[in-house]
Amino acid sequence: EAQEHVLLHLPYRSWCRHCRAGKGRLAPHLDKPPDREKLGVTFSADYAPMNSDEIEEDMQPSLIMYDDSKGAFWAAGVRAKGVSEAVVKYVKDILDQSGYEGEKLTFKTDQEPSIVVFKRAVAAARTGETVPIESPVRALQSNGMMESAVGIWQGQLRTIKHYTEYMMKKRI
Repeated sequence: EAQEHVLLHLPYRSWCRHCRAGKGRLAPHLDKPPDREKLGVTFSADYAPMNSDEIEEDMQPSLIMYDDSKGAFWAAGVRAKGVSEAVVKYVKDILDQSGYEGEKLTFKTDQEPSIVVFKRAVAAARTGETVPIESPVRALQSNGMMESAVGIWQGQLRTIKHYTEYMMKKRI
């Protein structure tokens, strides 16, 4: 079990020191109640740095996407924020492969201009209707699941980094 776990460090295991170092939390967030009413499928996206402590102007961002219907998320390194034909196609393909080809979809982002332009490009590339919405400024709770997805992704990166440093016996 340990040998299989080491490949990706998924799922989180409390006996794995690398998982504890990268993903451990003192007080885990409570999950949404199972009886929460959903209003259709909402697909969310945001740009994120590798770590909240490492935000710099010249850092390559990652695009994090979250599907609230399936509880799935994706992360992709992008060269820059904004519209790229390859990244638009990638996200459209994710939506199509998730079963949303030709289906009505709500696409939620924050109000950052680069992600709003990107969202419009994805909507134009889709065959199904795409309803764009932006979460209010400084209202982190209105986009809580997306923020959780970013946190999970950052935890996975920290875990892999911790394990790699341990194996190399060198800090990177």
